[in-house]
Amino acid sequence: PLITSFADHIDDLNLKNEQEQLYVKRNKSLILYTFLPAYQTLRNHLASLKGTGKNPLGLCYYDQGTSYYSALAAYATGSDASPDEMIDMTEQNIHSLYRELEEILYLHPDAYDRFLDIDLTDYIPNTESAVLQWLKDALPSIFPSPSDAGYSVKYVPDCLEDYVSPAFYMIPSIDSFQKNTIYINKKQLPSLNSAYSVLAHEGYPGHLYQTTYFYEHMEHPVLSMCNYNGYVEGWAV
Repeated sequence: PLITSFADHIDDLNLKNEQEQLYVKRNKSLILYTFLPAYQTLRNHLASLKGTGKNPLGLCYYDQGTSYYSALAAYATGSDASPDEMIDMTEQNIHSLYRELEEILYLHPDAYDRFLDIDLTDYIPNTESAVLQWLKDALPSIFPSPSDAGYSVKYVPDCLEDYVSPAFYMIPSIDSFQKNTIYINKKQLPSLNSAYSVLAHEGYPGHLYQTTYFYEHMEHPVLSMCNYNGYVEGWAV
């Protein structure tokens, strides 16, 4: 993948053929004779360390280990709540959702079966790009109007299909957020029924909408350096 994807992407730069071939050849040489041997060396050294650890119970059993995880939780979420408070909040939310589900099923006993049997292709367009546009058009009734930033849907190269997720959004450069890309893994996403929720997660009202809206309305550039994974993935959910 590191060789074939490089060759594919460099085509987009419209370089002279001789220069393009030189870069492709150089990249291939670096991957085969520098990167892979270094990776193999690292692998061998890590393997030699197996069985030498003195703490089989994880980082939290080292000195200040629990403090490390508290700091990690704060870093990942942007919250100043303690891990115990986060666990309580999560459990309360789960119980609340269960109660809501029970109330729905009590009032509408057939709702769950109808939900399982629904065929989304009766309601949504039949291509990935059309689904994204449909979702984008529906946004203003619930969320602030989205940015006019453009986007394209591409497919994961065949050589990567066994290793990457069903879909992913490529975060754009801070000075070029008008160009966005969502990659689809055709092997892991066989039907548009499953693609609908994935495209909503990666596109609108998920990552693409959140990122482009944020960049368009960002008051202080330093905010672009903040990255709280709990917030980002929570928004996409």
